[in-house]
Amino acid sequence: MKHSICMIVFSHFKSDSRVKREALALSSAGYDVYCIGIRKKGEEKYSSYKNVNTINIMQWINVFPQGSIFRYFIGFFFFPMIAFFQLLRLHLKRIKISVIHAHNPPDHLILAGLFSKIFLRTKLILDRHEPYALQIVSNLNLSTKSLIFKLVQFYEKVTYLFVDCIIVVNNLEFNDVKEISPRKEILIIRNSLDIDKIRNLSSEKPKDKASFNILYQGFVSKRRDVDTIIFAIKELKDKIPNLECNIFGSGNFLKEAIQITKELGISDFCKFNGWVEQSVLFEKIKDADVCLITLKDIPVYHRATPNKLFEYMYYDKIIISADLPSLRDMAQDCSLFYIPGDHKSLEKQILRVWEKPDILQNLKSKMEQLVKQNDWKIDKEILLKEYKSLLREPKKTVRKKM
Repeated sequence: MKHSICMIVFSHFKSDSRVKREALALSSAGYDVYCIGIRKKGEEKYSSYKNVNTINIMQWINVFPQGSIFRYFIGFFFFPMIAFFQLLRLHLKRIKISVIHAHNPPDHLILAGLFSKIFLRTKLILDRHEPYALQIVSNLNLSTKSLIFKLVQFYEKVTYLFVDCIIVVNNLEFNDVKEISPRKEILIIRNSLDIDKIRNLSSEKPKDKASFNILYQGFVSKRRDVDTIIFAIKELKDKIPNLECNIFGSGNFLKEAIQITKELGISDFCKFNGWVEQSVLFEKIKDADVCLITLKDIPVYHRATPNKLFEYMYYDKIIISADLPSLRDMAQDCSLFYIPGDHKSLEKQILRVWEKPDILQNLKSKMEQLVKQNDWKIDKEILLKEYKSLLREPKKTVRKKM
């Protein structure tokens, strides 16, 4: 019997690399995959992407920027309800959904599948991209000792009662969830590196040696510490010849960031390039002398696991990361670390790289080992094995006639 899977995600399917990768893995394994997500302007409501059937809803939400309170409010209340009705529509079309796989935030997206679990015996998986309680207190500038944090943790615990499996991204998250729900099945699917894909998109073009190139890719926001990068570049422009900092991405801080670079007189040194195709980005990574993973020291980022870390390691790049627990755990000693929010600390580490470009040369073999250990093929097999286990038909007991 061919099984159908429905994923639910409060973001755009094609833009969410984790969701897309898992959906394509399940599709290639023979499952019929549906994905309910946010609709972009000009996109059809019902479409498909490489055999994944996408149900794109709530296009109007895009008027609210990422991180806005209105977007969180809508995601909390309206999106789960609309996702429920889309699931109901699939059931009415006689499409039997065997597994509903919800990606947080918010955690209670999984509740859109509660009707299916109770009446149709559908399995529920919650894919925890990030700890929701930590995200909430980070957004509200509260501490993990606050009442709000404890209430959201309780809400998480209640939500987890309904799921058959919880997927997390790293060991730290595994321990957190185990503490909340000690009896629940927990699976680690890391934000690993698709080595085959990166290999196919890479070329043999030699590195441009003309400048000392610093690279940042990701969301352009103060929470991602992009302001610290800008102020570090201001200090470095007269200390490092031919300095160039390329920032790839967009976000709610972009306009302000561009204005600050103009006011500081560093527009020629700090360039904002927007989002680019992955193949272009990989070429830029190859050209970089140092790659940055910058984050502010807020609770939710203590569990951050960006797979760009392994992209940089794949290309043997010197990495400077925010000194946060999860990044320490991921990078081990294959990265330099700076104090989040401290541009002097970041400046110091960049200067170290410029003065001694082979500073991490002796760690190349360890980087290669970490990359191999974090290959998507490994996590893909873990995911498919879990699905096979969840959907295994129970053995029927045959009674012998007396």
